[in-house]
Amino acid sequence: MKFNLYSSVGLAAVLFLTMLHGSVFAQNDNVGIGTTTPHQNAVLDISSTDKGLLVPRLNTLQRLGVNPTVGSDGLMVYDTDLDQFCYWDENDAQWVCIGGIGNIGPTGPAGPAGPTGANGAPGVAGPQGPAGPAGPAGPAGPAGANGATGPAGPSGAQGPAGAQGPAGAQGPAGPQGPTGPAAANNTETVNLSTQSALSQTPTGTVSYVALPNLSHSFTVPAGQTWHVYCTAFGTALNLGSFDDCVAQFEIFENGTGTTKLQRAYIGDAFTDLTFAYGTWSISYSQSYGPGTYILDVRGAHAGPNGGTNVQLAGAPGGFQSHFELLIVK
Repeated sequence: MKFNLYSSVGLAAVLFLTMLHGSVFAQNDNVGIGTTTPHQNAVLDISSTDKGLLVPRLNTLQRLGVNPTVGSDGLMVYDTDLDQFCYWDENDAQWVCIGGIGNIGPTGPAGPAGPTGANGAPGVAGPQGPAGPAGPAGPAGPAGANGATGPAGPSGAQGPAGAQGPAGAQGPAGPQGPTGPAAANNTETVNLSTQSALSQTPTGTVSYVALPNLSHSFTVPAGQTWHVYCTAFGTALNLGSFDDCVAQFEIFENGTGTTKLQRAYIGDAFTDLTFAYGTWSISYSQSYGPGTYILDVRGAHAGPNGGTNVQLAGAPGGFQSHFELLIVK
């Protein structure tokens, strides 16, 4: 524990006031109050048989209101609420209180149960309980013998039959009700075709691009399920030197591939035309719950790298690609 005097001026003032009321002796670097032989290891040696040392007395709120600055390690006060001395610990930046009674520790574990005591003497007999409910009725006795049959009484006269009433006249036919509404059309057909040509240069990777106009969006209302059946097909052209190459096509749902795809091989070994081509076709079906969905067709040059350009879709009058959907609601 370290204690600091803030300045030599403060120490001089303390010594001066002490000299007015008692004896002070100083030698070398030691100061004695109440003694002429201060201990050689003490800066200040206070000796008395009828007096004590008072440090600043603060309550807890006042103590916590002190904001010690750097170099205040060991600053001491007396907390009048805790009845404890407290000093400032600069390393942990907190007040540390010493002496007095510490906090009550946690309750220790319960000891083992003692042996069972002997049975006490029997108590006095309690009052008699109420009578129990009546028991069930016993079985019925045997039936007695039948008595003799009495004489039959005379038959009464039969009453006359009542006359049948006349039939009522038939009422007029009611008016015909209104014609009910026509049944709703629960299917929708969508036919899409590319309206412009789309080509791609080989890059060494399959980089899909959307085929023009081959995209359809729909919204399924709450509480309904729609079934969608679709087919995409077309012709891919080799636009270069007729080197063999491959085009790849896939149906996408909300921007994610459905893995429903086909690769079209374009070879020129047996063609008599001025261009080489390959056809492709994909079928896809899916059920959709409430929500909004977008289905579209995408294509890509699938190699080889360094080959010729491929036309993935054509314009009207050329090799158009198509996307047909049947939506059952």
